[in-house]
Amino acid sequence: MFYPFSNSRNAPSRLDGTIEPLSNGQIASYYYLKYTTLLMFSHKLHASCDLSDVLNVLSCASEYEEMPVRHNEDKLNAELSDSVRLATIPDLNFDSPFLKVQLLLQAWYGHLALPISDYYTDTKSVLDQAFRILQAMVDVCAEAGMLTTSLKIMSLVQMTTQARWHDDNTIWQLPHVNDQLVGLLWDADLRSVAHLQNAKPDTWKPLATKAGLKPRQVSEMATVLGQLPIMDVKASLDPAMPPSGCGGTAGLIVSLERVNKSKSIRIFSPLTKPKDEAWWLVVGRGEELLALKRVSCQRRTHHKLTVQMPAQSGRHRLDVYLVSDSYLGLDQQHAVEVFLPRAEGESESSAPQQIEGQGSMEGQTQWQ
Repeated sequence: MFYPFSNSRNAPSRLDGTIEPLSNGQIASYYYLKYTTLLMFSHKLHASCDLSDVLNVLSCASEYEEMPVRHNEDKLNAELSDSVRLATIPDLNFDSPFLKVQLLLQAWYGHLALPISDYYTDTKSVLDQAFRILQAMVDVCAEAGMLTTSLKIMSLVQMTTQARWHDDNTIWQLPHVNDQLVGLLWDADLRSVAHLQNAKPDTWKPLATKAGLKPRQVSEMATVLGQLPIMDVKASLDPAMPPSGCGGTAGLIVSLERVNKSKSIRIFSPLTKPKDEAWWLVVGRGEELLALKRVSCQRRTHHKLTVQMPAQSGRHRLDVYLVSDSYLGLDQQHAVEVFLPRAEGESESSAPQQIEGQGSMEGQTQWQ
């Protein structure tokens, strides 16, 4: 099951005049979005979207059509477009509200100075809408089984929460970090938040002091670092629901444990509205998304997911992803091996002989 709407795609037709919503209609209703936004998702989201594509889709949501473009702001937008990282949306003029939204988001990720104070107010308006739109984008892609695009949108959620690009050093998510400290940590082979979480404080605190941080700032940095979640993930086939054969279903059990216990799961993100930690559990095979579930974990939780098995016999690999909706660089990927016996009449050459190699997700996410 992807989410509460997962059965809508195959809903039976009614002959008694009853009207049933399609999945896109249910998603629009759930997230309070306009139907035209979901229609645009259907046309523009595809399996090979890159980060620029999903950012453009977010920016073109109908919820942003009222974004003000004031007198002479087209000129300011043109100037801002020279400073941002990605190309602007094709075929849109600088007086387009959607292009302005895209520029404001890029400025948000890059911490760029905005030309006038009104743009800061406009950025707040963009962010107030962005998270609902992004969540809906994830659900649309999950319904269509688009694994890579779903993961890219999840990365965009992290970027929007932390006001950072996906390939920024994840240490920038901590308070009081400066360029000198990032350089000193890099030279000491402490090159990500994950590295700092595994290091003893005595290895990095002197470097923070050397970079000019005061004792109070070092203490605050250590406190936030200690609050970032360290998750232990175990994934296995559910013995109560073994694979039912080629093309059938199987159950997965995913156990999550927050290794560093915390009284609160409130995230550290001083530039956005406060919220609690949450995660996506994603199961994929190759480029296909098989299951998705939104979860939270303050101490220890167990989750059961049902996935469709391949039509071929042999050894297959299922990838289980744990993806943060708040932090960059804390995602994990684990592999579960499934063996499906050869069906009667199936030739030996049609069955795969071995699973693919297992990947690692330490530090930066690998699907960018």
